[in-house]
Amino acid sequence: MLPWARAAPPSLGCAAVAALKAWRMEHAGPVAKEVPDAVKRLVAETPGLVFELLRSCATQLARRQRTAATAQAAAAQATTASVLGRRWAPHAGVR
Repeated sequence: MLPWARAAPPSLGCAAVAALKAWRMEHAGPVAKEVPDAVKRLVAETPGLVFELLRSCATQLARRQRTAATAQAAAAQATTASVLGRRWAPHAGVR
């Protein structure tokens, strides 16, 4: 399907390629496991497309890692601020 979508007219093919790439990246493991011959054929017949898929996967992975790191840092900062706020607030424990 991906090679077909890439060969389709731009008005039709662009959206189809994007949707198929997204689906393929989400299902990479099961696809490789269930139909390895089709994956090998895709690599042999359309190496440029396979490169695009790999690049998209790498970009998506890097984005997820950045998002996770940012969320982790924010959670750590909030926890630290909460702990310090309770322990060291000038009004804490003083009446």
